[in-house]
Order: sequence, then C-alpha cells, then structure tokens
Amino acid sequence: MQRSLGTVVVVGGLLCGGCGLAPDDSGAGSSGEEVSTASSALARSRGPNGISRCGTHDLADADKAAIDNEVSATRAARSPSAARAASARRDTIRVPVHFHFITSKGQGNTSALAPAQIDVLNAAYARANVKFHLASLEVVENPAWFTATIDSPEEVQMKNALRRGDAHALNLYTGINDGSLLGWATFPKSYKKNPKDDGVVLAFDSLPGGGLEFPVDPEVGEPDNFITYDEGDTGTHEIGHWLGLFHTFQGGCAKNGDRIDDTPAEAEPQFICVPRDSCTGKKFPGFDPINNFMDYVDDVCMFEFTTDQEDRLRDQWETYRG
Repeated sequence: MQRSLGTVVVVGGLLCGGCGLAPDDSGAGSSGEEVSTASSALARSRGPNGISRCGTHDLADADKAAIDNEVSATRAARSPSAARAASARRDTIRVPVHFHFITSKGQGNTSALAPAQIDVLNAAYARANVKFHLASLEVVENPAWFTATIDSPEEVQMKNALRRGDAHALNLYTGINDGSLLGWATFPKSYKKNPKDDGVVLAFDSLPGGGLEFPVDPEVGEPDNFITYDEGDTGTHEIGHWLGLFHTFQGGCAKNGDRIDDTPAEAEPQFICVPRDSCTGKKFPGFDPINNFMDYVDDVCMFEFTTDQEDRLRDQWETYRG
C-alpha cells in the first residue's frame, strides 16, 4: 500500500509550500533576517518526489472580507444567552461523513481505514465539540477519478456523481490524485455557490496506517529523519479548511492573514519539527505555531488547534453550514 518514493530525499527535493502562500512570502522575517535555511529551501522546492502538502485554493480578498462581515453578523445576532452557550461550546456540532473510496483496478482501496480516520478527526476536534460519524461508505473503481487532479473534469464528474447530503454533510474522496498532492478542500462560504463541489479530497495512503512515510537525509534537520504522512492528519488539516480555517502562515508577516489572534505570525510554512521564529521584532511575539494542524509539518508533529481557531470554525459552521 505504501507509495514508492525512493529511499532518501534531500533538501532540494523536499516539500512544496505553494498552497496558500501570498506572492510576497519570500521567507524573510519582518526584520529582514532569513528564516530557517532548511525550511526556506523546502518552501521553494517542488515536493518530496513531487508531492505537495496541500492544494486548497486561497480565497479572493473580497470573499475573505465577506466572511469576516458575515461571521460578525452571526455573532451580533445571538442573544446574550446564546452567546454564552456558544462561548462555552455547550452545543455539539455533529458531522455526517460520506466516505467515497476511489480505486483503480483494485489499487488504493483503504476503505477498512475509515473508522480509524473518523477516530483521528474526533480526537483532533474534541475540544471544539465537533463530532464526526460515518454515515456511508462506498468503494468505486474508476481509474480516471482515482487520478483526478484539482479542478479537473474528472474531479467534477466524480463529485457530481457521488456527493451526498447538504451543507453540513462532509464528503471525503480518496484517490492517488495523480501523486502530486496529499489533499485539498473547499471552504464553507463556497457551498451556496457550488454545492456539488463541496468536500475534501485525500491521498488514499494518507489515512491512518495508509503507509505514506519515508526517510529523509539527516541534513534536512527533521529530528526523527522521517516524514510521516499516514496518521490521518492530512484529513484533519483539510477538514480545517472545510470548516473555514486558513493556514497559520497565511499572509506571512505582513498581516494577520489567518484571521486568528492566538496564532503567532509565521512567514512561511514549517515542514520540519523544529521550533522557529520567522517573524521577528516587537510586533511579532511568539514562536511559529509549528504544531498547529493548519501548518505544514508532518503528522507526528501537528497536534493542536487554538481557542480562536475553534471559535472561528464554530462561527462559520453556524453561518454557512448549520
């Protein structure tokens, strides 16, 4: 089941930072100092044997502004008692998951891993009181859909044929996605305009136990000398987008691009599990949030959402999906 990636990956061939990066994210902190040389090299690279962490499209500035206004309106419309309840997270968000496992001549069938992926999601989103349950599971053999790329006719055909449920139903599609991406997702605000497109696409071997891990050259600086992408947190990351979260490095040091107050500014994605302070100076306190599910480190190193992220995803659920 493990994808063939070779045995050793060097800095020049590891990990792409192309998902969600602003055009001016050059890798320099606000003081002009270069951030981690290794990480900057990784951010400029194509990916490990061509694999990128995330392919989710950034939203236009107008859409981001609209989300801010519409979420603010949702908060303002709450009664005082409802606001207190929302703050305390007393209500549970329940998400039915429709799993679509796309295979090609018997390859890529990781459907037995669906319960493990659900468990990973429930653990990751427990503090936000978001609970996922497996509503349906199907295995579909279709070589064209198995290698569907983002925005391709094959992706459109697949989603039009298979998607189930309404705005609060999560549709997960697994395939090889041509081998270049671990996954991508749509944002909640996009549902009304194009409901059939709504959902998350994952590389089949990124599911828990899927086998997507490989050694890297010690010069890369990864503490355990392994990149591990098969503990299910590609799903956690992409579903974070599906619930409305941006990358922690969105906008770099220039602004609070992720709209989250309690994630320190980050110049660019971090790929290796090493502490870093990429936005320096009094305006940017705190080390980079490298353990956050919305950064780019491997599954072993990412393990948290912040309180503001949890509040934001719940507000967007209420605004667009609830």
